[in-house]
Amino acid sequence: MHSAGIPKSSFYYHTGKTDPDTAAKTAVSEVYRRHKGRYGHRRIAAVLSWNKKKVQRIMGLLGLKAKVRSKKTYRPQTVGEASDNILNREFTAGKPADKWLTDVTEFKCTDGKLYLSPILDVFNREIVAYSLGRRANSKMVAQMLDQAFGRLKGQTPLLHSDQGVLYRTEAYRTKLAEKGIVQSMSRKGNCWDNAPMESFFGTLK
Repeated sequence: MHSAGIPKSSFYYHTGKTDPDTAAKTAVSEVYRRHKGRYGHRRIAAVLSWNKKKVQRIMGLLGLKAKVRSKKTYRPQTVGEASDNILNREFTAGKPADKWLTDVTEFKCTDGKLYLSPILDVFNREIVAYSLGRRANSKMVAQMLDQAFGRLKGQTPLLHSDQGVLYRTEAYRTKLAEKGIVQSMSRKGNCWDNAPMESFFGTLK
């Protein structure tokens, strides 16, 4: 509003003067329209290579606000209760594919996060299977299991993990059951129950 209580647009019209913000308003409106109202002043400023405060002021004059997109809520698969800690820190095995450990670790790369999901054989600390993904999800874990199952020759190892959601989904439990594999889980918040796996991650990093 002008100091006399007249909107600036009307003030310039009646006085015959040109609105100095006309070009800026047009530019901001165009970017706002092109992106369907989803861009706020920071993103519009980046597009136009302008000062953020300037864009914020122009948007205020135009009454423009960025539309808030509803956040997508991730709903994991149906999960069951945690399994017992059958392994109980018995980190020795008399033969291969007798006891397996698994977990997921995160790497921060220059182009984003990368997740590693391996299976470690307690017998010789060999990584018998692994999968990589940009997201730690059930698909990544399933790929790891399929790879590991391909190495089995009738064995039914104990497979130990933490209590993460990925290991309590119905799909995960079903895949283990189909192979006759017994599931074991660490006690809640106790990383020492999966110490060899944690040690491997530490060495790797």
